[in-house]
Amino acid sequence: MMKEDEDEGFVYRHWIDSLRPQPPYRHMRYGEFSRQQRKVIEELLDRPHVEVMLAVEQKCGEPKFGFICYEWRGPILILHYIYLRDLYRRKRIATRLLQFAGARLGKTPIVASTWTKQISYYEDRWNIQFNYFLAWRRTDAHHTDLGDRQGAGGNVADDPKPPSGG
Repeated sequence: MMKEDEDEGFVYRHWIDSLRPQPPYRHMRYGEFSRQQRKVIEELLDRPHVEVMLAVEQKCGEPKFGFICYEWRGPILILHYIYLRDLYRRKRIATRLLQFAGARLGKTPIVASTWTKQISYYEDRWNIQFNYFLAWRRTDAHHTDLGDRQGAGGNVADDPKPPSGG
């Protein structure tokens, strides 16, 4: 969980506001969407292995211009959300955020729990699969069926550590 209220506010505000125009969410009333999405984000951030990394200007530490929310399940990176302000898109910053999270693009299996048009841009480049239900509370001893991903095969138990080695 993030410690600073200002950082947490940045994540909640931009996650909700950037996801809202995406189909199918744009067909929901804003108040209902905002309340429900806030609950999803709260549950994600309360999970012990979910990490949020902020993207900030190096020179002064401000302004914040993006973030990535992710967790590792065995060798699979679960990408819950990635956000960049428009001015910072298409500059390989999203790629660098994934790399800082420990992903080896083209080698690390990545599963997105939220689909956006920005994720679809990277779908083939990063070989991203989609599983909406990974954003929701886990059940059944914290196992999730992620399908057959590069040897992951079926149920993958929680393992917060990214894979090591080359």
